[in-house]
This record gives sequence, structure tokens and C-alpha cells, in this order.
Amino acid sequence: MESTPELQENTTSPIALHSLWSAEMERSDNSEDEYSASCALSVTLQALRQVLLGFKAAKAELAAENAALKEQRASWELEKNMLLDEKEHLVSTLFMARRYIHSVKESLRFHKTATEKATKAWKEQHHQLNEMKPSFDKAVMELKKERESRGLVTEKEEAANLENLQQDSERKRRIIQEKEEAITSDRKGVMALEEEHLEETHQRETEWQTQHKVLEGQIERDLASKEILKKSEQEQSREVEEEWLNKEEEWLNKEREMRDEMQLLNQKNAQLQELAAKTDKEKARMNKEEEKAKKEAEKRMKKEREEQEEKERKDRLKKEEKENEERKKREKTERKKRGYHFPNPLTSLSLSPLLRPSPMPASLPLTEMS
Repeated sequence: MESTPELQENTTSPIALHSLWSAEMERSDNSEDEYSASCALSVTLQALRQVLLGFKAAKAELAAENAALKEQRASWELEKNMLLDEKEHLVSTLFMARRYIHSVKESLRFHKTATEKATKAWKEQHHQLNEMKPSFDKAVMELKKERESRGLVTEKEEAANLENLQQDSERKRRIIQEKEEAITSDRKGVMALEEEHLEETHQRETEWQTQHKVLEGQIERDLASKEILKKSEQEQSREVEEEWLNKEEEWLNKEREMRDEMQLLNQKNAQLQELAAKTDKEKARMNKEEEKAKKEAEKRMKKEREEQEEKERKDRLKKEEKENEERKKREKTERKKRGYHFPNPLTSLSLSPLLRPSPMPASLPLTEMS
């Protein structure tokens, strides 16, 4: 690096050196502060963006989980409704079966009552016929006695009448026997039908009661499990909802804080930009002041150097004059001692150009002068 006269002048003066060092330090501090502030601001904004993206991803994941839980809850509700419909169908089927059994019992009771009435009527008719038989035999005997007593009826007529009476009695006896057989057959059929229907009814009722108990137990177990599952689902849904609300509140608070922080960072950025603009203006002003101070320092240095040169020249002239005077005195003293007198060349003649003191150049630095 070349050593310019200005640099030499600035480095030799403590005041100029301190002003230059202060200006350079302020310039470097301002640039470093601006760069560090801009770097910190960009890093903070990038971190805030990453945090916001993480919050949004977590929020979307929780929303998907909540939707899956809602869908599972809807499927459970649908399955529960299907089970309730199946229970209602089974209850209605059981009710219809009970009504059918009741109607069968009523029909059997009606047939039994009708059979009992018919049997009672046939018994009454049989009893009446049995009661009528002695009277009939008595009447026949009376007729025989009457015929014999009267002698009016021939034996042939009596035989015919007797045969007719016997035929009539035989016919009535056959009718009674047929009625008794029909009553017995009807009674057996009714009893067999009653036993068959009672056994079938009892079997069906037992099957329906068993199936009803099994279905009721299954439905109760299903309802209990569904109730437990529903409570667990409600508890889980409540916990998820509370967690969701807490996280949402936390996100809102963090988002609010981040917005406030971003607003503050934006304000700081604006202030930094304004400060940077002011710093540019200040730099320009400082550069002007530095140039001005530099020029003033150069002028002052030049003036001091000229004054120093003038002082040195005067001192040198004084010293030369003093030396000349002393030399003159010595020469005069020597002449007096010797007894002769020489003319003074300084008084009669001017100094020779070779003996004259040469003035020092004004452009030389102090180091060269020394």
C-alpha cells in the first residue's frame, strides 16, 4: 500500500487518527447491527412459519381423528338402532305367538264346551229313552192284556203290532247306540285334539319362552355392552373434544402471540428500515463531516507544519546570527591580541549564496524534517 501525504499527515496527528478510527468503528457497528438484526429477523420469521405449519398439520390430524370418531359413533348408533328394531320385531313376533296360543286355547275350550254340551244332551236323551222303555213295555203289556180281555184283536194283528213296536224299539235303540258311539268318537277326537294342541301349544310356548329369554338376555347384554361402549365413546369424545378445545385455545393463544410477535417484528423491521434509511443519511452526513474534519485537519496540520518550519527557520537564523556574532567576537579578540585589524566582511559584503541558509520546502513532512 502506498503511503500518501494525506495518510502520513493523518497517521502522525493523534486527533485525526482518533476521528478516523471512531468513524470507521461507527460505520462497522451500524453495518453489523443492521446485518445481525436482519438475519435475526429472517431466522425468527422462518421459525415462526415452521411453527405455524406444524400447528396447522396437527390441527388437520386432530380434525381427521375427530371425523373418524364421529363416523364410528354414527356406525355404532346405526348398529344400535338395528338391534332395537330386531328386538321390537322379536317382541312383536312373541306377542303374535302368544295371541295365537291364546286363540288356540280359546278354540279348544269352545270345542270342549260344545262337546260337553252335546254329551250332556245325548246323555239326557239316552236317559229319557231308558226311562221311556219301561213305560213302553208297560204299555205293550197293557195292550196285550187289553186285547186278550177284549178279544177283539186277532193274534196276527197283535203280532204285527208287536213286530212294529219291536222294530220301532230296535230302531230307537240303534239310534241311541249310534248317538252314543258318535258321542264317544267325538269325545275321543276332542280329547286327542285337545291333547295334541295342548302338547303343541305347550311345546311352542316353551320354545317361545326359551327363545324370548335367550333373546332378552342377548339384547340385555348387547344393550349393556352398547351402553358401556356408548359411555366409553362419550367419555373418549368428551376427552377428545376437551383436548381439541384446549389445543385450539392454545393454538389461538400461540397464534395471537405469534401475530403480536410478528407485528412487533414488523414494527422492528420498519424501525430498522427507517433506521437504515436514517443511517444512510447519517452516513452521508458523517462522510461529509469526516471529509470536512479531514480537510480541517489537513489545513491545521499544514498550518502547524508551516508554523513549525517558520519557527525552525527563525531559530536557525537566530542560531546562525548568534554563531556569527560569537565568531566575530572571537575574531575581534584575536585581532586585538595580534595587534592588527581586518575589515568585517559581513558589514561590507553580503553573504555568499553558498553560505546563505537555504529555506526548507513546505511540502516536506515532519519526519523528513526531523
